[in-house]
This record gives sequence, C-alpha cells and structure tokens, in this order.
Amino acid sequence: MARVKGFDGLRAIAVLAVMLFHVDRGIAGGGWIGVDLFFVLSGFLITTLLLREHARNRRIALADFYVRRFARLYPALLVMVVACLPFAAYLGYKSQAEGYVVTAAVTLTYLSDIAIYLSGHAYGRFTHTWSLAVEEHFYLLWPIVVVLLRGRRRFVLAAALGGATLSFLATAFGSGRTVFDKGTPVAYFAPHTRMFELLLGAAAAALVFSRAGHGPGRQLDRLVGGRVGGVLRPVAPALAPLGLLGLGAVMVYAGAVPRSEGFTLQLLAAGLTSCLLVLGVYLAQGSALVRALEWAPLAWLGTVSYGIYLFQSPILKLADHYLDAGTLSQLVVWLPLTVGAAALSNRYLEAPVRDWARRRLTTSAPHAPLPQQSHDTAAAKVEVDAGSLR
Repeated sequence: MARVKGFDGLRAIAVLAVMLFHVDRGIAGGGWIGVDLFFVLSGFLITTLLLREHARNRRIALADFYVRRFARLYPALLVMVVACLPFAAYLGYKSQAEGYVVTAAVTLTYLSDIAIYLSGHAYGRFTHTWSLAVEEHFYLLWPIVVVLLRGRRRFVLAAALGGATLSFLATAFGSGRTVFDKGTPVAYFAPHTRMFELLLGAAAAALVFSRAGHGPGRQLDRLVGGRVGGVLRPVAPALAPLGLLGLGAVMVYAGAVPRSEGFTLQLLAAGLTSCLLVLGVYLAQGSALVRALEWAPLAWLGTVSYGIYLFQSPILKLADHYLDAGTLSQLVVWLPLTVGAAALSNRYLEAPVRDWARRRLTTSAPHAPLPQQSHDTAAAKVEVDAGSLR
C-alpha cells in the first residue's frame, strides 16, 4: 500500500482544530471535533492494512501488528510522562507530587478513558490521553475480530457496521451523565461509546477494499463493475469537498452550543462527514483538494501530529500555570515549544524506534521470498507510519 496522498494533511487539520480548542474555546469551541476525524482516519487505515495483509499472506500476524503499534506509540508517550516529572506537583493527581505516580500509571497503561468514565474525574492533568486510550483498545481488539472473520471483506463490513451501531446506541443512552462539572457528557470519554467512529472508519475501509488492487486511488477502478463502484464512480470527486464542508459545519455548530446539547447527533454528524472526507481523499487522489492537502508545511505538520497531540496539552497547562499569560502570550510560548518537541521526538525517537521495529520484524520473517519480503517491508513502513491516531 503506497502512501496515501492527503492523509497527512487531514491529520494536520485535525490536530490544529484540537490545539485551537485547547487554547481558546471561545473562538474554536468546536475544535474537539478534530478527534473524531482522527478516529475515523485511524479505523480506516488500520482496517485497510489488516485486510491487505490477509489478502496477500492469507493470514494476519497479530504479534507483529502489536509490536508495530507499541513501537509507534509508546516511546513518545513514555518520554512525555518522564519529561513532565519536574512538574509533578502541578500535573499529578490532586495537584500533588505523590499523585503523579497515579497519573503516570493511568496514562502509561492506557486507562485514562476508563478511569474518567468510571470516576467522573481525571487522575491528573493528562486528560488528553483519553483518546489515545480509546484508540489503543481498538488496536487491541479489532485485529482479533478481523482474524476471526478470516479477513473476509463482507463479514468485516458487517461487523464494523454492527459494532458501530451498538456503540452509537450506547452513546445515545449514556450521554445524560456529565463529568468535570462542565456539562461534558461522560460518553465523550468512554471507550465503548467513542468506538463507533473508529468502526465507521473500519466500515468505510471494508466497503472499498479490493483484493485485486491495493493502491489508493485505484480502488475505484477495480470496483466499477460492482454495485459499490457504480454508486461511487460518479460522486467520488465530490465526496471530499462535501465531507470537508460538512465537518466544518459540524465544528461551527458544536462551538456555538454547549457540548451537552445535541451531543449524540454532533458525534454522529462528525463521524459521517469524516467518513465522506476520508473516502473522498482516498478514492480521488488526483483531485484539487488532495493537492491542497499535500501542501508541504501542512503535510509535514501531519507527520508530527502524534507528537503535537501528546505535548501540546501539558505544555499549554504549564505555560498557563507558571506564566499566567493571556492567549496571545500563551501562543508565543506554547506553539513553538509544542511543534519543536514534536519534531525532535519524531526525528530522534519515534522514527528510529519504528525503523528498528520494521527491520527486526522484516529480518525475522520466516521463509519469505525476496520479492514478497520487499513488498512486506514497504507495507510495514506504511502501517507503522500511517496507522496511528496522531
């Protein structure tokens, strides 16, 4: 699977929306919708990669998948927790240095989402890691489902749609209870309620997956003779613009009303418009919108979006606490520190670790003929680089 043009740009849009939401909720009150785009994109990529691996090898190496996920995500998370140790008295649970042990434990075990759901409060100031925890639970469980379904596209599609429906119903019935005394529904943080967006992305991937052609932009040509292709062919170029406009409208609406007002429908609308956007970018690789998303600064920002998401929240909270600065002053301090930390993390930590994991898994693959091994190496690189939330 070649690099999907435009996906890094989508990551950049998502992380910029989240950053603006965190720094000024008055101006960018709907920026939290950026997480929904991350979820859909992750579900789409992971499912495409799993289906392609099964189509190529007639099996999915679960152990290798988990190793790649761990190598891609965990080192930077660990560094964030360690780097914040000097500020444990502020960032720790109950704003106590001793509480930082609890904060670190909840964060490093990917239990932030469950902890918030069960207790109604955060265990420290790493609240933003709840979304990483939701994704990690998806990474843990969904590949097993795909393996049990033997990589059959229609079964995977049915499972994704069924799971998304159940998860959405859980969201609808669980949005009454709020947390943090801010009117935020607890369903916003729970793994079983937010899983539906990841599964929407998974369903979109299964819908357009073709064993005959694995490359982005070529799927549609392989599907033209079938029902899906007959529907998508005339509308494919319009999917991404419609999805982008729809997602923008959802963000504007979400910023204009309290999060508890129409929360369930906001999530559904965000998930569906994100699906349109991701599908449109994937199927129409030569479109003007994709070319715009490939603008070098935007694409680069997308490549370091995971690090940006990790570091932006603690750096912003520390700047707010110790500098007591206004929004403009916060931006002057926070933005370069966040982007700089993410760039350094990507270059000197994340990239070397994932390259090491890729080489290790490639060299340990038993009885792999050279042409196939070469293809697998490229595929592994795409999975490590492109399959994560951030």
